[in-house]
Amino acid sequence: MIVALLLLGLSGTLLVLPGWLWVRRNRSISVWPLWAPLIGVIFWVFLAALRIGRDSAGNLAEVLVVAVLSVLFAYLEFSLAALRDRRGSSLWLVAAMTLLLRTLSPALGTS
Repeated sequence: MIVALLLLGLSGTLLVLPGWLWVRRNRSISVWPLWAPLIGVIFWVFLAALRIGRDSAGNLAEVLVVAVLSVLFAYLEFSLAALRDRRGSSLWLVAAMTLLLRTLSPALGTS
């Protein structure tokens, strides 16, 4: 299960790579947006291991939402970096979104 979750995070990172390389051609940008999907998935696993939020098998859908939104947030940061020199916001968005999703989601798949 952990390997599958890490592969999900790495596949998100591969989706972010083209945008990161594109922005890096013209501007100086950190590597944090590139690793945001993997960091988001690892943070979700960490929160689940600490039993923060509800535990059920259905809540595994949360980690998919984390990975997809991490990719979108990274591309949002790339768009902002192309317009002005703002960096580092996508990682904070990913961490906040993961924590909110883990703590506020109802238990899925239970009756």
